[in-house]
Order: sequence, then structure tokens, then C-alpha cells
Amino acid sequence: MTDEELALYYSQHIPVDRDLLEPLGLVLWAAARLHSSIRDTLGLDLGDALSDKAFDDTLGSVITQLKMRAHSKGAPWSTEIEGWADKYAVPARTMRDQVIHGVPHTARDGRQALSTPRRHGGPRRLTKDDLQITAGYLVLASVRLDEVRKRCKEKP
Repeated sequence: MTDEELALYYSQHIPVDRDLLEPLGLVLWAAARLHSSIRDTLGLDLGDALSDKAFDDTLGSVITQLKMRAHSKGAPWSTEIEGWADKYAVPARTMRDQVIHGVPHTARDGRQALSTPRRHGGPRRLTKDDLQITAGYLVLASVRLDEVRKRCKEKP
């Protein structure tokens, strides 16, 4: 078999709890959407134009950049973005980090599991519900950012 054929074979036969795959994919997608929403805010509302620059940085980095740019722009952006970051963005990013940095292993019950590492408050086995709520909080952060943008544009 070629390396490509082997890679495809392994991708279909890796030990995994299939119940976790869909919600794990939702976490990844929701995090990417939040990242994109922040990039849009940085470029369209707090910058000169839309840019792919934010995609070169981590989610935590773009949250920090957004707070700094909002602070430079002044009220209402500074207070609105600071409040949004503290209440929605940072907690959602923290939850995402617990998942993305998770360690796959065979649990004591013999099933494949994903556990949060110590540096993110673990070890703790992540459940399907944990993954779904993480995806939900990432989407909520994105929705709340859109609301902040609208409020800031309405204020003089």
C-alpha cells in the first residue's frame, strides 16, 4: 500500500468513540466561526478593511487584539468589547482549549475517551454533553459579538 492508501485506511480504523466525533467537529467549527467573527470585527469595524491577518494568530491572540483595538477606538467600543470578552469570549476560549488540548486514551471502562489535561483543569473525561455545551458557548460568544457590533454602530 502507498502512504496515501495507508493514511486513508488508518483514518477509518483509528480507535475512537464515534459518539464524540460529531460534537467534537462542532467544537472545531464553532471555534473557527468565532475566530472569523472576531476577524470581521477587527477588519470591518476597528480597522481599515477586511483582512486575513487574524487567521495567522490563535483565538486567544485575536481576542486580545480585539480588546486592544477597541480600547484605542474608545467608547462605546472599549467598554462593550471588554465586557463581551470577559463574559463570553474568554470563557468560551477556555472551554475550547480544554477540548482541543484533550488527550485521547482508552478509559478504564475499555472505551475510547478524550480527557482534559492538567494544565486545563484535568484530568477530566470529556463527555458528549461537554463537547456540545462547548460548541454552544463558542456560538453564543459569536452571536453576542454581533450584538455588540450593532450596539456600538448605533451609538454616536
